[in-house]
Amino acid sequence: MSSSNTMTPPAMPLEQLEMVVEASRTLVDARREPRFVLLGDVSITVSRPLTRVVKAELCDVSNHGFRASYSGELISTGSEVTFTHQLFQGKARVVWSRHLPEGNQSGFYILRD
Repeated sequence: MSSSNTMTPPAMPLEQLEMVVEASRTLVDARREPRFVLLGDVSITVSRPLTRVVKAELCDVSNHGFRASYSGELISTGSEVTFTHQLFQGKARVVWSRHLPEGNQSGFYILRD
């Protein structure tokens, strides 16, 4: 009788696997522009309903937006914010937000004058 110290994780149900694959396709298909990795602290000021400053970490950027991760309260989709990074600053609108096990992420569309 042989024993093994490795444990095999339980198989994911087919329905759950199909949902994960479809969600991945949706995320990839929704990207209209190439993304570029750009890290660093970004300060995001949310003005409504109450003013609060969110300290976030930049994940990536595109020609028209950026993605940031942060902890605390989720920033609502549709919110207009101001942001400051060491290389750029301005105003943006939150396009999407999601809660992940390691924290929150939001995608921002940069508003140009």
